Amino acid sequence: MDDFSAALSEEKIPELDVDHIIIFPSNGTWSSEENKEAIKLLDSSMWRSLPAVKKGQVYMAERTHWQSGAITANMMKIDDLLQWLAE
Repeated sequence: MDDFSAALSEEKIPELDVDHIIIFPSNGTWSSEENKEAIKLLDSSMWRSLPAVKKGQVYMAERTHWQSGAITANMMKIDDLLQWLAE
């Protein structure tokens, strides 16, 4: 992957050979009705077979600040990353 982000089709998920995955819904929140299908995918055997998932290195973010480039949002992203990655 050359870009900082990517939208993947379900068929490409098994090819994710990465150490960490940050995911967030493209619309609403994780509990929103429109994201129920995404939640089902996260419970699939295909998803659970990924190395990052097996290692517990998947981070479910809320989209509010992850889809913004504002200074405050960027500081919130840094806080998230420190919480997730600085062990």
